[in-house]
Amino acid sequence: MSGDGNQIEQFDALFLNIAQHHPEGAHQLLDTFVSFLGRKTDFFTGGNKGDWEKMVMNTFKKHEQISHASHEAELKLKEEAKKAMEEIKKARQREENIVKSAEITELTDEEAEKLRKEIQQEKANNPSTSSSQILPPEFDKVDDDDDADEAEKGKLLPNKGNGCNLEKYQWTQTLGDVELKIPLDITFKAKQKDLVVNITKKHLTCGIKGQPPIIDDDFPHEIKLEESTWVIEDGKLILINLEKVRNAFLFCLD
Repeated sequence: MSGDGNQIEQFDALFLNIAQHHPEGAHQLLDTFVSFLGRKTDFFTGGNKGDWEKMVMNTFKKHEQISHASHEAELKLKEEAKKAMEEIKKARQREENIVKSAEITELTDEEAEKLRKEIQQEKANNPSTSSSQILPPEFDKVDDDDDADEAEKGKLLPNKGNGCNLEKYQWTQTLGDVELKIPLDITFKAKQKDLVVNITKKHLTCGIKGQPPIIDDDFPHEIKLEESTWVIEDGKLILINLEKVRNAFLFCLD
């Protein structure tokens, strides 16, 4: 990451804290910031007429390009993970077909040894079929084939965001963070004072004040506490963003 990127990101925690006080979303936050520029600086009056508009449009266009590039990179990563999963299933099917064929024809010891070497060679030629390279072990065990072990059937499958849709909430993840969406079963529009949200490096507790917590559980890995935030969306949903300590690991929240 460039020096400019690091310099910008040092203010993320401050801006996220300010954003939490703007429940109506980006337009309310932007209105507050522009109001500050107009009242406390010469942003609109310090240059030639129209200079401020050119500056704003150039800045927004620059960050639009950055956002599109980041989004495309994430889509590419998901597509690669999908292809790897398909390769895993194809490899398993090939092995099962070979084994079934061997059982039917009653191979001799010599033929069985040859078959074993062929299977090993197939695995060596297709390293992408190693499930531990892409998916966490808990997900790799889930198999919707008819031949799946009875003990594995019924396990929760990962959602499209490499997370899981649970009864009371859902979570997704990228290489860098985890996002939780927690619907609130209430008849009123919730505000910050109505909720209890406590995030530590290894534990999360959240819910409505005076009621049992919706989530009260440990994380499988530590998070970056200072870069993890939460906001209320439309008064009916808690949105929590957890920043991972390392980009390499995958979460698995029960």
